[in-house]
Amino acid sequence: MPARQTYLIVETHSIAKVFIDALWLKRSDELAKLRCYASDGVLLAESRARAVGGNAAVGAAVTASYLLGRLGHDAATRLFYVGSCEARPGAAEHLGRVVLANRVIDGLSGKAYYPDILLAHELTEAGGETLSRGEG
Repeated sequence: MPARQTYLIVETHSIAKVFIDALWLKRSDELAKLRCYASDGVLLAESRARAVGGNAAVGAAVTASYLLGRLGHDAATRLFYVGSCEARPGAAEHLGRVVLANRVIDGLSGKAYYPDILLAHELTEAGGETLSRGEG
């Protein structure tokens, strides 16, 4: 089975609805353990965060691993995770806006990651830090 071109993993169904409507996705039973929606070239899966104690980062990793393991991937495959975040005091200017993460700090390890899509775009860029519930 050839891999799809684009996989979207979303944190919640309320976020999924935006993509379902915009991309004309239909419910898919392709992966029995995930709630999925698909069209030609795109598969959206809702994250398994609830199954791993509500930790969004771990849920996204579990979902991505399962999805890629079952459906495969190749050099043309793109995977995106879309979630929500909370802002610390002084960082509220990005609340409610779509931003492209240009730096992600893992709050547990302290390591910084610099995802860069290497394409010109119109999005606002901002950094973020992952935290487990109860931290911060």
